[in-house]
Amino acid sequence: MDEYDAYLEELYDEYLEELKEKYIQRGCIDYKLTTIEDLKSIYQIDCNSIHGYKNLINPKLFENFIINFYNAWGLEARTTIKPIAVKHCNDESNGTYLRFEYKIYTRKEWLHVKNATTWY
Repeated sequence: MDEYDAYLEELYDEYLEELKEKYIQRGCIDYKLTTIEDLKSIYQIDCNSIHGYKNLINPKLFENFIINFYNAWGLEARTTIKPIAVKHCNDESNGTYLRFEYKIYTRKEWLHVKNATTWY
């Protein structure tokens, strides 16, 4: 590892420590989000700013889902998740679901969200 790589690794380690401290300050000692306010405070993700959120029939479903979704990932991956859009959908093969579009790392992806704990 050269000097520059060591420097980057040190910066990243410091960033993760700061992130962990934000969780602890919010009372999330197990590094799990519990509320939408946690998401906003720690990751600066405001559901109201996600395209389509204000048009949802059941925004609470999305709020519960997004907390579970973030918690399903490790801390490093969570820092790369950027919600793009959400919308209510209904089709013959999948029934009713939310379509959730997001970026993770450098990839743009989307999910069928059936409920707060089931997505694919």
